[in-house]
Amino acid sequence: MDFIFAIKWRLLIDAVILKKIQESLIVFHASLLPRYRGFAPVNWPLINGETKTGVTMFYGIDEVDAGDIIDQKEIVIEDSDNAATLDKKVTAVVVKMLRENLLKLRNGTASRITQDDSEATYAIWRSPEDGQINWNNSSTKILNLIRGLTYPYPGAFTFLEGRKLMIWEAERYDGRRYVGSIPGKVESVIPGVGVNVLTGDGLITLKSIQLDGDSRRPAFEILRRLKIKLG
Repeated sequence: MDFIFAIKWRLLIDAVILKKIQESLIVFHASLLPRYRGFAPVNWPLINGETKTGVTMFYGIDEVDAGDIIDQKEIVIEDSDNAATLDKKVTAVVVKMLRENLLKLRNGTASRITQDDSEATYAIWRSPEDGQINWNNSSTKILNLIRGLTYPYPGAFTFLEGRKLMIWEAERYDGRRYVGSIPGKVESVIPGVGVNVLTGDGLITLKSIQLDGDSRRPAFEILRRLKIKLG
């Protein structure tokens, strides 16, 4: 029997086509189904601060990510992970699962485990505009958005004097505690290191940023002065 594999497939398969290929369709989804059914499964766990995700291999049916499970493997999300590194981990697991299950599919011994729909959660599609940073949010929430959307994805962004400013890399800054704070204001510029910006509950250090129409550069090369407010 021949098989069709849908890997990192971002579009719904047309119902007419699905009806023709369903018997041979095998899908890989970057989550531990039935959790995170739907869109952007690499990005949402990072944005939500999850500590683990995974890959599920399952039989394709006419309901999104709801088919019987063939195999499932967990992936630990490290604090240092971002969308790029997690995407590489997912790819490696997909290759491993395919190697381990291809012969079983061919000889008809592959597992078929029904998903528990009562445990299902869903993730909505994301557009580039959904990446705008709200500086009133906590440092953790902002950092999770940045790492969850970094390259090769569209990126988290803010605005600098009316120009779109992409934030590609940032880190937590455990320094001064402010009781008089304006989220989004540049607190300090540290040459050779980064730029500290106030959040809803502290500070983060911007490392790599990109102004609209410019190239990606260290933050301290673009944000060179204080009294700047991002938003």
